[in-house]
Amino acid sequence: MAASECAKFCVVLFTIAIALVSASKSDIRKDVIDVQDYITLRNLVKELQVTLKVHESRFEMLENRLLQSERKTDLLVRERKRNLQVINELSRHLSGIENKEAQIKPFASKKIRRENVQEDVSKIRKERLLVAPTSPTEQVAFYVHLTTSLPSPGANQIIKFDHVMVNIGNGYHNNTGVFIVPTSGVYVFSWSIRLNGGSVHSAELVINNETHGKVYLDSSHLDGHVSAGSIARLQAGDDVYMRVKAGVCHNRGAIFSDVCGWSSFMGWKISSL
Repeated sequence: MAASECAKFCVVLFTIAIALVSASKSDIRKDVIDVQDYITLRNLVKELQVTLKVHESRFEMLENRLLQSERKTDLLVRERKRNLQVINELSRHLSGIENKEAQIKPFASKKIRRENVQEDVSKIRKERLLVAPTSPTEQVAFYVHLTTSLPSPGANQIIKFDHVMVNIGNGYHNNTGVFIVPTSGVYVFSWSIRLNGGSVHSAELVINNETHGKVYLDSSHLDGHVSAGSIARLQAGDDVYMRVKAGVCHNRGAIFSDVCGWSSFMGWKISSL
């Protein structure tokens, strides 16, 4: 309503301004018209026109909001009716179950002993299945990926996967890109590198300065991922990381990672030593 009243007010002001301009033109001779007053009136008319458009836009926005509110209200009313129908059906069903239970209750006492015996047997079986292993494994796992592409990484450059999705055991350090083994055991590692636009790279898994796995991809004619994995027996304090391989392998272009596909690195402990 406020937007509508403002619009009407602007229309009235606009009409008065037009009348003033018309009166000035008809009552005063052209050779003695005050040019400054005419310019002032013309500017006032323009301002009123702009104000009128603004209020018209606001009024249209309020009308759209009102329509949306009416639609939401209609949906809520329909949903309430459906919920009431479901509640009524459940109530009828519950009443039927209660009636059947009242009819069966006198005969239920005869089955109590048999059911108790079956429950005891089930508990014994579950206890046998849930016996803890003699050497429990501490949980260690991490999963990280690049949030942005690495432009032209150099040979032997460590790939610092900056975004940490999972870091159970706090072994991965995204500021250095190195996973420091928290507890000794057998670990599985997997990595995936994305290249395109003619990039050529080899990425290798390094454990304590020794290579334990590597991948290579030439993306001259494609855009894709190359993945690999490795298993290693590690001691607490060992260093594990990914780096761009140096030497005979070519290194050119960027290692990509974006909303269409991540370059990622993960590892997890599968058993203790």
